[in-house]
Amino acid sequence: MFLKNFLAVISIVFASSLFLSPLNAQNQETLSLEDYLLQVRQQNLAIKASLATSESAEKKLAEIDARYSPVLFSQGQMAYDAKEAANPMQKMNHVENINAGVGLSKLSETGTEIKVGYNITNTRMIDASPQFFPNPKYFDLGPSIEFSHPLWGGSRSADVLSKSNEIQKEQVALLKTSETFKQEWEMTAAEGAYFRLVFAREMVKIALENRDRAQKLHAWTRKKVADDLTDASDAVQTKSLLKVRDLELTLASSEEKDASIAFNQSRGLASLNVKEVLNTPASAEELLARKLPTKGKRLDVKIAEQNIHLNRLAGELSLSKYDPTLDIFGMAMYNGHDTGFSNANKEVLELSRPTFVLGLKFAMPLMGNLLDNVRGSYAAETKALEVVSQEKVFATDSEWFQLETHLTEAKSRLKLLLEIEKIQKNKLTLEREKQKTGRSILFQVINYESEYAGAQINVLRTKAEITQIFARMKIFAASQNVPSQSG
Repeated sequence: MFLKNFLAVISIVFASSLFLSPLNAQNQETLSLEDYLLQVRQQNLAIKASLATSESAEKKLAEIDARYSPVLFSQGQMAYDAKEAANPMQKMNHVENINAGVGLSKLSETGTEIKVGYNITNTRMIDASPQFFPNPKYFDLGPSIEFSHPLWGGSRSADVLSKSNEIQKEQVALLKTSETFKQEWEMTAAEGAYFRLVFAREMVKIALENRDRAQKLHAWTRKKVADDLTDASDAVQTKSLLKVRDLELTLASSEEKDASIAFNQSRGLASLNVKEVLNTPASAEELLARKLPTKGKRLDVKIAEQNIHLNRLAGELSLSKYDPTLDIFGMAMYNGHDTGFSNANKEVLELSRPTFVLGLKFAMPLMGNLLDNVRGSYAAETKALEVVSQEKVFATDSEWFQLETHLTEAKSRLKLLLEIEKIQKNKLTLEREKQKTGRSILFQVINYESEYAGAQINVLRTKAEITQIFARMKIFAASQNVPSQSG
């Protein structure tokens, strides 16, 4: 019997040392909430992915500048033409033609496109009649400059280009806002994980203290039974209480393990072990005195508003392709024509054979009532997005109101629970003194032990609830926890 009891005590001490290991501050680093959130910013994979997505979106804006960058173009072709000449007297077997050209083109923000180039064409008339074609082999070459400008409508009009640029910027802004919102959620979840572990460890500490009291009470009762100073049923009652405390300690340690896993996952670690010592939780007085954070516009509401604006721009841009278009265009070219390349080039430099072109081009889609239907579809889509935005505002306002209500109720409960805890502690202390002098029975002491332990646990759970509510409320405030691009 003695050996069995000795082994039981040793096992309890060993188990207690395991549960208390996170609480032992010797040779352990203290990890504050701020330092932990910094680790989350740097190591959380979801945040890393979100930051990378935001950075890639920012770089996409370079496409706007690329649209107006100069473009180098070139072309070359060979042609063979053996069709019959319109004039029977101008007989030949066929015509061989080789053409090459190179140049630069550039589009401006006003929609004007300018092309500057140089073209060379070598023509050979095979078996041509010398009477009509004394020079069957010759070169045509020269520089040219062309322009076109949309006077009204068109995909290259200044208005369309401006809307296209704005849409691209809005798409990037929308993506960055969405990624920022994801980062906020991750940081809020990380803060919740930190406090979850803090309170889980406190719960283990209380469970250990309660079990230690139950163990001492059971040992004391067994001694009384052995000395025939009390009934054996008292030992059964204390043993039952001890088993209940064992169960509470097991449940508390299980929650601590789960909290440790969530804690490490937020900072990118797949581990059960949290070696650091965490900050002690705020006192009940501090939580009761803490004020609400300032409520702002949550980012998912801003995302809904950005979607509306983006849809309107997209609708305007899409409808613009059905507008009538009027373009002015022109070309100037100085020509050289000779049987030799060098002579043809000299002729170009003389500027004696220019070619000028100036014209207008008009186009108008004939859609009838179809355009009204297209316009109506975009208006209906925008209306739907406005309803989605209103629903998002309503949902976030309702969630804030719910958090406020829960916080008020939790603070009220905490005040009552603190009073109950104080009363239960005083009641237990007095009852123990009475039991020592034989003025109370053990059953009454056990009941008071259970009531005091329950009061302690209820206070701790309510403190944890209030702390988590404050953490969730931060998502409504300004983006204080969001990692920067350099972070």
